[in-house]
Amino acid sequence: MKSCLFALVLILVASTSWSQQTPPPAPTQYYGLGAGFISGTGFLYRWWDGPLGLQINFLPPTGVGLLNLGLNGLWLINDSEFTRFFGYFGGAGWWSTDVSATFGGGIGLELVLGGHIAIDLQGGYGITLSSSGTFAANPSGETSISYRL
Repeated sequence: MKSCLFALVLILVASTSWSQQTPPPAPTQYYGLGAGFISGTGFLYRWWDGPLGLQINFLPPTGVGLLNLGLNGLWLINDSEFTRFFGYFGGAGWWSTDVSATFGGGIGLELVLGGHIAIDLQGGYGITLSSSGTFAANPSGETSISYRL
């Protein structure tokens, strides 16, 4: 009887300690490639701090004289193991023979593959202004692929 009681206590203690283990923290930094009118195009860096985040896209000057820089604020709406639903707001500047800037916002869906690869699909609405005097208000699509650290 004592051995059965000892075994039961041992199982209860062990299961309690296993259930108190915390899952590993979610990745907070992303490195990858992205393309979009609001978020910008080029190399991507994304950083999350709880429900808020920041995304920077940068395309260095190319042989055709194109330079792009994008900056977006992010806020988490829903988070699960394989998906993340978020909102974004910001803008991107394009420098070539003409200078233009796009500002706007929207919603995004992140799909997590294998724990570290993230594919984002974003949709929103943006306003574009250029130095040549053009003005446009259009729907905008954004996408990226990144590695989560």
